[in-house]
Amino acid sequence: MTLLEQVKLLLGITGTEKDALLSVLCDTVTAQVKTYCRLSDVSSAGLQGLMADMVVSRYRARGYGQEAEPKVVSSISEGDTSLSYKTTQSAASGELTEDDRQALSPYRKLWP
Repeated sequence: MTLLEQVKLLLGITGTEKDALLSVLCDTVTAQVKTYCRLSDVSSAGLQGLMADMVVSRYRARGYGQEAEPKVVSSISEGDTSLSYKTTQSAASGELTEDDRQALSPYRKLWP
């Protein structure tokens, strides 16, 4: 199963409408993982699964494929019910998070 197929399965996407966007995300994550781990081949099953999770997380957290920025609840009041939202802040650079680095550490080569 390709990385794109895994991502679509995890997101529950069956059509091809979002394939171009998901392919870009897959390519970006693949390049970052290859660079960070100093690997030329990222085809191991464990690493592919991890990369699929990274793509899905980015797709959801950054609101890709939507015109509006994703929003999160910033405050809730109970008396007369009030709910406030704010837009999420994501790293524009798209760098690996600390969680990504920890998950990738078993695959990382420390020397060439």
